Amino acid sequence: MTHFVLFYDIIILFILLVSFNIPVIIFIKTRDKFLKYYIFFFLPFILYTISLMSSIYLNTNVNNINPNILLSILRFSEFIFVFMMLSCALFGNYLFSAKNLKIKNWIFITIAIIEILLIPFRTKIIINAEKFIFKIGSISVITFIFVIIYVLFIGILNYKKIKNTEIKNIAKTLLIVTGVFFPGLLYDFIHKLVHIDHEIILNRAHAIILIHPIFYSILSIICSYFIVRYYFNLYKVSIKDIPLDSLIKKYDISLREKEIVTLIIKGQSNNEIADKLFISVNTVKTHIRNIYEKIGIKSRYELITFIKVL
Repeated sequence: MTHFVLFYDIIILFILLVSFNIPVIIFIKTRDKFLKYYIFFFLPFILYTISLMSSIYLNTNVNNINPNILLSILRFSEFIFVFMMLSCALFGNYLFSAKNLKIKNWIFITIAIIEILLIPFRTKIIINAEKFIFKIGSISVITFIFVIIYVLFIGILNYKKIKNTEIKNIAKTLLIVTGVFFPGLLYDFIHKLVHIDHEIILNRAHAIILIHPIFYSILSIICSYFIVRYYFNLYKVSIKDIPLDSLIKKYDISLREKEIVTLIIKGQSNNEIADKLFISVNTVKTHIRNIYEKIGIKSRYELITFIKVL
């Protein structure tokens, strides 16, 4: 059973890493605020899955392991669990435009800090002849249940107010998938509450199949699809739709800079632009930097977004 659970966690981790890389790559290029919150939302669960895999593997494959090592892994898992709770709350507040956003965010941040400070005091180890018993607290579990209910509540209230179609689809996916998996999430949390004494038997890992890895995996796959579609549509623009004359007049864009803007919109790289205009790559970079300074942007993705709203 333990080896099956370990294999299950490895598959989940692979799915998460693959789907997680998609928004990360897009964020590196766009620096989009929504993606920043989205990445912050999923990152802690990847770390939590890694910590679960590590504890199961060490218990199963390493004989006479130092119990303090297992205790350190458990405390790290508790830290990441609190991090997961916080990321869910902050992402939910941003996605559903919660009222008094900053105040609510700071309330959840304060709760998380308090829980993190309590981790060393609520996790300790008792060594018996047959087993290690790790004493863990239930505060973070109860808080996490409250956060899920809170996000569902504000989501139902504010879902229809989201204007962007693709982000609205992501919000809808979050609500539906969370609603479907809510009984399973409660099962995971209740198991964690009931087993306040988290037992790891010597030479035999105590492992169960958890539901929330499947929840996060399905959510990440669907959301990644909508994210790709959203940013593809966002940065898809036709030269015919661009008011270049207005751009040139308003921001004092030169004719050479106009040519470069046109090629950027066509998806040309710096090397391709240099070859097309018979100039050096450094000259292209200089022109692009001047364009950015005139308009007040920092990347070609910002340039395309800016042009679309002209």
